[in-house]
Amino acid sequence: MGNSSSAKDGMGQNPSQVVQGHLFVGNRLDGMAAKMGNPRKFTHILCVEESSRYPNPESKIEFMLEPLKDDGSSDLEEFFDKVQDFLAEGVKTGRVLVHCTSGVNRGPTVAVLYLMKYWNYDLESAMRVVRRQRDGVNIHPDYIEQLTELSEKWQNSQRRQSKTKRIPGGSPP
Repeated sequence: MGNSSSAKDGMGQNPSQVVQGHLFVGNRLDGMAAKMGNPRKFTHILCVEESSRYPNPESKIEFMLEPLKDDGSSDLEEFFDKVQDFLAEGVKTGRVLVHCTSGVNRGPTVAVLYLMKYWNYDLESAMRVVRRQRDGVNIHPDYIEQLTELSEKWQNSQRRQSKTKRIPGGSPP
């Protein structure tokens, strides 16, 4: 299971590792700890809270503030277009913390998006990974609906790309 069986709101947990050693989901307290002393050695922080007082100008951490609404009303595809390069670079070169207020809705949503886009996971598999790593995950139903649509879109795109790669000298139909 995740980090804590007693912290269903996410606030009592440590950051949860989603991609071994590289992608973590946490809450506001984890973001503050990284800002203050960075005990987990994060190189990148993506804050998806709607307001935040980041970063510490003396910090060596790469920081991005890209808010997601907690009510499920943000456009996830538009959001991910803005953050995907930051996430990909951070995961490739260091350790990324994605955090929201409690670490149970918006942060996990971003982790699911990342797994679907970069690891070609379907929604069910990505959700299983994130829930196994983080207790209390409770993604807003409107985000689940968008994630379902994106999963289908990205899976279909991946299948088309795979078919073309298997045909030497071929071209898409």
